[in-house]
Amino acid sequence: MVSTEEAEEEEASRLMDVLNVDFQKLYKPYPQQQRIVASKAPRNLFLGGIGSGKTQTLVLWSLVQSLTYPGSYGCILGRTEKKDAILVLANRLLEVLERWKEETGINLIAHFNRQDNILELVNGSRIAFRGFLQVDKLRGMEFQYAALDELFYAGECDDEYVFDTIAGRLRGGTYKGKAMLITCSPKGLTPVLRRFLKAQQNGKGKEWFVVRAKTADNPYIDPEDIARMCEGLSNRRLRQELYAEILRPDHVVYSEYDEARHIKPFDWKQNQRNPWILGIDWGTYRHHVALDIRVDPYTYTWCVADELVPLEDMPRTKFRTLLRKWLDKRATAPAVACADRAVPTENGWLSSLLKRTQIVTMESKNQQRVVSGIEQVRDMLDPAEDEPRLLFADNLERQLKGQTSGILPAMLNYRWLSDRYGNVTNTPYHDDVYSHITDALRYAVVGCRADKRFHSRLPQLVGLPNDGFTRSNRVSHHRAHF
Repeated sequence: MVSTEEAEEEEASRLMDVLNVDFQKLYKPYPQQQRIVASKAPRNLFLGGIGSGKTQTLVLWSLVQSLTYPGSYGCILGRTEKKDAILVLANRLLEVLERWKEETGINLIAHFNRQDNILELVNGSRIAFRGFLQVDKLRGMEFQYAALDELFYAGECDDEYVFDTIAGRLRGGTYKGKAMLITCSPKGLTPVLRRFLKAQQNGKGKEWFVVRAKTADNPYIDPEDIARMCEGLSNRRLRQELYAEILRPDHVVYSEYDEARHIKPFDWKQNQRNPWILGIDWGTYRHHVALDIRVDPYTYTWCVADELVPLEDMPRTKFRTLLRKWLDKRATAPAVACADRAVPTENGWLSSLLKRTQIVTMESKNQQRVVSGIEQVRDMLDPAEDEPRLLFADNLERQLKGQTSGILPAMLNYRWLSDRYGNVTNTPYHDDVYSHITDALRYAVVGCRADKRFHSRLPQLVGLPNDGFTRSNRVSHHRAHF
């Protein structure tokens, strides 16, 4: 009996024969890519690890749609609205077509309008290149197929809204396929992923077709490169980014945190010569917090050693007084102070107070960068191939005393938002109780990510967007020495 995968590969070969081109020989797609390229399903998902060839799969699938159905109008969408970035997708398809021309002597391109980002082929098919972050701009347009690159990208957009809006554009023309392809790395159990999984469970796998490809499934990627990608990643992010596993999100953001594993005896007063990082989140009349994070200069292990969490409401001016007294107890100034840039007056005051300290501020608080920072904290809590690099002193307060939590209760109670159906989302819940102190920790981790003084090897942003830390935001009077 022929297996499903064998039947799909036979269908891939048959389809390529119809086009009078041996795609396997020409482009050498590996088996998982072949299955997607040959799919006739109306809804397709290529779930791939980092480096698995997702974009190449997307352009090959789009080319097959355009050649199989002459006169069709398709759309390839990326996660940006910037013209130059959109052209990156267009150039990937142009490279594929150039390969076709080199091997067959046939130029399939009739015209490419770079102003409108529309490619026309000799068979009358057209392909538009657009971004999906402002998907409402596509209302009023009609396509016969659409391919979306990296839809589930760290909370940049409402993937369900984008999916439904694009699906509503698939109409018109004589082309009966009305197909859609999504290529992505999994970013938790998003609403659209739930639809695909539910369809699989309900026996509709042929209509909602899914192919999963691990990074190592790509025979064209060097195993040494894969090994380098793994360095420093948390177990969860390794499974998600390289093994392409769909992980159901826990309600708690820092599910890796384990009191037995992460709390250790540590007295900052006995370790005053260790370099330290100040993480601070400015409140309004409440929720001001600060963290003292000590870094072992030999093991590069971080330990949250002390915290300043006022129990009463107070204006920022009063918190300044408390913070100054708290800092004066230390033998050395922090090497780096990390804060959100949303309160420039307080950051300016801090800069004038800590003249020997490097001040690092976050670029913004948009969702994309918050999630990126959270993942970097998780990488330190649970490295896949090492012991934790982020620990907590055992003398920190373990109970919630006032309206704002200290770091230990927050690590246990900082949670993800749930949607109206009770499903856990990829958006952290900013509750003003547990979120401020965890923000301060995130600022410290993100702000010092690229600082070689605090890491044996620099953390990676594999599979993550920009985290909001830019060197242009640094204000340095005198670089701290230790």
